[in-house]
Amino acid sequence: MNRQRSLIDKFYNNFKSSFFSSVPAEHEKELLLFQQAAFGEKSKQLADSYNTWMYQDRPVNQRIYCFQGDKVVGQQCATTFPLLIDSEQYNSAFATDLYVNDDWKMKGLGVALTGSILNQYDFVLGMGISNDAQKMYLRQGWINIGNNDFYIKPLTMKGAKKQSKFPILTKLVTSVLISMCWLY
Repeated sequence: MNRQRSLIDKFYNNFKSSFFSSVPAEHEKELLLFQQAAFGEKSKQLADSYNTWMYQDRPVNQRIYCFQGDKVVGQQCATTFPLLIDSEQYNSAFATDLYVNDDWKMKGLGVALTGSILNQYDFVLGMGISNDAQKMYLRQGWINIGNNDFYIKPLTMKGAKKQSKFPILTKLVTSVLISMCWLY
């Protein structure tokens, strides 16, 4: 795990000077063009209402993007939530909307963008991960907990533990799902 962490830190340090989380006026057009190409014309990432709700109304959430030369070449977002495990709260986030332009793939940018999130939180869960991103996450030592269609039924932690072969994982996932309910 230390080797993976040092690789993440190496790539993060190579790119961090080109990372932005607030969008200066001169980057607005390029960020919009990047998101149109990455996510599509009608994607939620382009909706003003979504961006207001996700980032302006909730400044703890963040969109980190990489600006190289005169254009945006990659982004990674984090949706924060409090994770409670045994009455202890952890600073946690869902890593979402990772996208790197084809010209920048396999150069460490995806690892660096994800590293920018990993450096800030106790727990990070990947969400909505593409096949390419999944391969990168697995190489970094992330654990695949499976593809989940989320269903939730109010359970106590004690009840959730009894229903699983993996009680610690169930406890973590149940805590995350309960935390998500408070977000939305």
